[in-house]
Amino acid sequence: PAQHWQPPPPKICLPPLDLDLRTTIDKTASYVARNGAKFEHMIRDREGANPKFIFLQEGGEGSDYYRWRVHMLQSGSLDADLEQQILVAFPQPPPEDAQELNNLVAGLSGSKDSIRALRTWIIAHEESIEWISHRMHARFRAVEDFSSRLHLMYGVNDVLHHCLKRAKEGGGGGTG
Repeated sequence: PAQHWQPPPPKICLPPLDLDLRTTIDKTASYVARNGAKFEHMIRDREGANPKFIFLQEGGEGSDYYRWRVHMLQSGSLDADLEQQILVAFPQPPPEDAQELNNLVAGLSGSKDSIRALRTWIIAHEESIEWISHRMHARFRAVEDFSSRLHLMYGVNDVLHHCLKRAKEGGGGGTG
């Protein structure tokens, strides 16, 4: 029997932090996994202008997570299995550490001390860099004022600069 070429499975990725968007993606992926591509096309045609369904557009927020979730559900994975795969692929720091990151980011003032504290925390938790990056990106999108965004960029720049300096000194780059 002739075998048909199959594209590789979508890469696992973190779900969106927006719980409403994640809920919509999870429900839609479940329906599409059960009902097929025609059902997805019907939803895309009906909801194409609805920002709640932006993930149905290529490159839309949450689209990579949606594609991965549909693929895994169609392959027979259960919801609990998917959650476990996400936790294994993207280790999260303990809740108290996650809260500490939230506090550091919320307290960024542009001062050397606040930026250094953020850098030190990120480097100390480099095993969770995917999760940290996801959280930082979500924070960047959530704040609207220029100063807050600039302070976040200062923090990211400080991490990158520190890692480059360590790599040049032969001590490894850290965070990776």
